[in-house]
Amino acid sequence: MKSKIIFVLALMLLSFSFANAQDLSGVKKSTAAVYKQVAGDKSFEVNFDPGRIFGSNQGGQFNLFNGGIKYRTFVTDKKAYRIGVNISYYNHVDIFQHRNPAYRLLELRNKFTSFSILLTPGFERHFAATKRLSPYVGAQALAGYSTTVAKREIQDNNEVYNVTNKNNPGRVRVGVGIFAGIDYYFIKKMYLGIELGYGIEYDKYLNTKYTNEKFPNQNYNHKNGHSIGVSPSLFTRNLRLGWTF
Repeated sequence: MKSKIIFVLALMLLSFSFANAQDLSGVKKSTAAVYKQVAGDKSFEVNFDPGRIFGSNQGGQFNLFNGGIKYRTFVTDKKAYRIGVNISYYNHVDIFQHRNPAYRLLELRNKFTSFSILLTPGFERHFAATKRLSPYVGAQALAGYSTTVAKREIQDNNEVYNVTNKNNPGRVRVGVGIFAGIDYYFIKKMYLGIELGYGIEYDKYLNTKYTNEKFPNQNYNHKNGHSIGVSPSLFTRNLRLGWTF
């Protein structure tokens, strides 16, 4: 936890150092440098969690950019449309039984695959603050889909057959909400930002389908329910690093 705090503070200090150096170098050149967005600009950003650099909750894995990407277009200096995209895919294969002819054992594997996509279109209204700070409020919608497939191999004498469990879990997501954030332009056209918000989300859970290749009488297709929630978790609480062009 201490290392995460130190990293975030160091990142903020570095940003302010860059900004201060650029301000000092530009004093004699111009007093009207434009750091922030203007009408017609586009921006591209990534959402990231600096704490994940240390892998404290990921078993040592590097998983920094976990919040997706976002694109914005500014129709005026203070109004922008945006779309966020987060696509993830994971495939894991585990050999849990190795082939051993002496004991008539065949190689057996477990396979797990997951896929998800999340789209968040929205609108932002920015306000005048300083030449580097751009606070804003806005609203956005959410639409998402996720699915999983777990497959297990089972040995029966000299044969291997599969049992498959699909959409456990799997869901379709829709939601709407409001948010507020701030962008800090530490150098011209590049910014760090934070954003918080509240939203309501409806989740429809997909049917769970179980398939047994050898014993089809055990197959089933279970209907699942739904959920509705109101929380701040609908929106990112990570840092945002962006480039305006």
